[in-house]
Amino acid sequence: MVINLEKEETRNKFVEFLKDENQSEIAMNGYIVLKRKYKNNQLLYCKYEYKNKLEGLSEQFEYKGFYNLVTNQFYGLIYPLEVSWETRNPDATTLKKDMEKEIKAEIVKYLADNHDTYFKDFSVQNNYNNEARLKSYTQDVKNDIFYNDKLKKLSDFVYLNWRGNDKETINEIDFDNVLEYIEAPEKCISNYKEKFLEKRKCDFYNQFENYQFYMKVYSDIQNNKSDVFHKQKAIKDALKDKKTANVTIFKDGQEFTFKTESDVFTRWNDYYSYLRMAAKDRRKYEELFNYEKYTIDEILKITYGKNEIYNKEKYNQRSDRQTEENQNQ
Repeated sequence: MVINLEKEETRNKFVEFLKDENQSEIAMNGYIVLKRKYKNNQLLYCKYEYKNKLEGLSEQFEYKGFYNLVTNQFYGLIYPLEVSWETRNPDATTLKKDMEKEIKAEIVKYLADNHDTYFKDFSVQNNYNNEARLKSYTQDVKNDIFYNDKLKKLSDFVYLNWRGNDKETINEIDFDNVLEYIEAPEKCISNYKEKFLEKRKCDFYNQFENYQFYMKVYSDIQNNKSDVFHKQKAIKDALKDKKTANVTIFKDGQEFTFKTESDVFTRWNDYYSYLRMAAKDRRKYEELFNYEKYTIDEILKITYGKNEIYNKEKYNQRSDRQTEENQNQ
């Protein structure tokens, strides 16, 4: 048995009970529901109603959610209080996460639109190892492009640091803050946004600078068409959804053509494994090249059926033209 609050008759009776200041509990569908008012909310507790009253004396009431008297909505209901799956029924923890997402989104939007004025005459001295940083970000950018076909956004660099020294601490969201959010979401989120912008300028400066550095690395990679990475990405994209391909390589002074599974090109590596070749081709390859892997620069062409997927000479010519065009812009 449940107390189905989707039924109009049941819901009306239950809400009437919640708004009745003279009634503290109600018996419904084999359960006893107890309410406790907290600010503009009724906290709900429930226990099973035993026919033998003696058996129910030691039964404990358990928290089952709450009802806000301003929004006239239920939040976090659990069995036996029930609404349909289609009805949004977030609990306090979910609402807290919603708040954090909205606070972050507002800050990201503010930084994107107002970073010039917000960071005006402000800087932070960072002792970065520039070589290691460039290497790390280059790896990140290439991974994002190669595997995800999309770049990180500013929101991927911004995070909410609730804790700092005593002067900078921002109290984390608690139940009272969730209740404030329910009744006045825009005001609540705006207040948090202003607190963070006031007390976390140093954090946001570093985060925004990291994002800018990431985007500069991306721009440099895109403009450098001679980077072998672009060949690898082009081959991977061309072989998408294709199981096998014919590859011609020039290695150690010998030209060799073989059939291989195309998934070998879905991994961003400096070398490609010969173990994915057809058995006959693999044995011949081992005889010629003594178990050495082959590289992207050793690939002359790749075909699928009668279609040419990649041609080294043509690709390099096109790449050189694009690089020259970028330099002339």
